[in-house]
Amino acid sequence: MLWIFLAILTIIGIVALSVLKTKNEAKLERMRINGKDQGYDAEQIERLVEAERFPVPGLVRTGLIALTLVFVGLGGFNNVFFYAEPGYVYHVRTIMGEERVISGTGYYYHLFGRVNDWKREMSVQASRHSSGQGTMDSENESSNMSASLPAIKLIMLDQVDAQVQATARFQLPTDRESFLNIAHSYRTPENLLRTSLIPQFQETLKATASLMGAEEYYSGGRTQFQNDFETQMVNGIFVVERTETVVSVKQTKGSANASKGVNQDDFGDDTKTVFSVEKVLDSNGQPKLKESKANRIGIAVVEARITDVEPNAKFSERMQLK
Repeated sequence: MLWIFLAILTIIGIVALSVLKTKNEAKLERMRINGKDQGYDAEQIERLVEAERFPVPGLVRTGLIALTLVFVGLGGFNNVFFYAEPGYVYHVRTIMGEERVISGTGYYYHLFGRVNDWKREMSVQASRHSSGQGTMDSENESSNMSASLPAIKLIMLDQVDAQVQATARFQLPTDRESFLNIAHSYRTPENLLRTSLIPQFQETLKATASLMGAEEYYSGGRTQFQNDFETQMVNGIFVVERTETVVSVKQTKGSANASKGVNQDDFGDDTKTVFSVEKVLDSNGQPKLKESKANRIGIAVVEARITDVEPNAKFSERMQLK
């Protein structure tokens, strides 16, 4: 559009110069006629005419015409071709109704149609450095993350809440059928992030937190926690069962009757209920998985990492005393 706008400006300039030059030539002709009527000789008339001649040389008009042709050519070129950057997949619709998927680098035609660029790999990050509700910048080449979220609050298996920082990187398919299915379903990268990738990221973090307690995590379970998160991001969420187990506990002694001394009656219940979450295994002994929608439509998770788990202050104090 910029080139077409510049071409219009140069055309206006050419027309303005032509009008001014025409008026100047008419004025000079009147000066010649008046000079003859007043008895001036031809040499005097020409000196007067030269003094009033249009000051802009003809080469300026020729240069503007050439510049207009250049601007029109560039404007036409940009409306017919576009440059495909590396690291992007382009959804192209031409004016003839042709639909194309471009994943290479270089110039390609779009014939006055529309082009949507999708990052081939999109990153989602939860970090305490992100302010507010987070940001989405899925088409900005200078942005490090497609979606930046604040640290996510999770409830661990032992009911300890913690702030978790994590990162996941998704890779879009480049084959025509799979990519067009995504482009038609979500229309824009922001919609894909908002309705599919970010919910999968958050759901997987919560599912991972429900498999392990905070005390177990800080007692050597960090690697297992990271592996469970990565496995579930890549392959799907574990199918789990929540079980209740009744276990015996040592009873405490009451002190309501001082006359009994140390021979007090037992106080309280001698059992307690313990809740646990176990992975459901298939016939081969492998955990069953609930496949994510992103996996079903061809989006692969190429990286998943938990960078920090920060429990609440009370738990941290208890662990320090322990």
